[in-house]
Amino acid sequence: MNLKEISYKTKISDLEDAITIILTKTKFGKKQKNIPINLIFALDVSYSMYGVNLESAKRAISILLDKVWIFFNISVQLFVYSNDAEEIALPRKLKQAKRVVSEIRAQCSTNFISIFKLINKTISQMKRKQDICIIFLTDGEDTSDCSEGKPLLHRAMNKLYNTLQKQGTCSEVHSIGFTSNHDAVLMNEIAQIGTNQGTFSYVPNSEKIESTILNISTMIKNGSSILGKFKVNSKFNQNINFIQIDKEKKLQIENLCEEEKEEEEQEKKKIKL
Repeated sequence: MNLKEISYKTKISDLEDAITIILTKTKFGKKQKNIPINLIFALDVSYSMYGVNLESAKRAISILLDKVWIFFNISVQLFVYSNDAEEIALPRKLKQAKRVVSEIRAQCSTNFISIFKLINKTISQMKRKQDICIIFLTDGEDTSDCSEGKPLLHRAMNKLYNTLQKQGTCSEVHSIGFTSNHDAVLMNEIAQIGTNQGTFSYVPNSEKIESTILNISTMIKNGSSILGKFKVNSKFNQNINFIQIDKEKKLQIENLCEEEKEEEEQEKKKIKL
């Protein structure tokens, strides 16, 4: 991904407010109501998440599963990433799914390239039309590309961006960073790769993750959806602080580089053969 110029300012917000922002800022209301929703959690399980951060996140996800499991049009996928990324298959029975979540462990470093690639592959292979909402939760910085400008990282991000643009449905990507170690620039970029503008929020206190997910589940239970297909909480505080991008300096994403175009042509030739 070639980045031109981006202006941002990070402000601190409560994680409950951060999720409320996601709920309020989404623009899926104009879509057809019968399009299913695919909610994807991308959970950082690097070793820096060990302890209260990861345990709070796991309990929060379990709470959300309690509330969305009965909705036939909302599917939930859970991806975890550290040195590598993988999907954690959630059993059909709620009790078993929650047990799987509880067994997730922290390990190694933070590889954003791997999670971008895996989500990209998963979305590319989707057989039915779905709106997509991806929520990244992380407390760390990327360690997969240490070169100047992080070209490999941006290339992986660019491929996911292109896949989302070609899906023909609405997609939003939101990022939540907690603790002072998160990469605000990267997470701000992540929030802009869907068809609709996502949000980035910095939350310094991981202990509020649970109340955040409770906020989501309450909205869903009362006829709301993170994809904005239903009524949004009218009591939303418009003065909540979160990252704001100057309109005149939005992230500019250029077309695939020549190398990527050549790769695509080679893939097409292989298919023809």
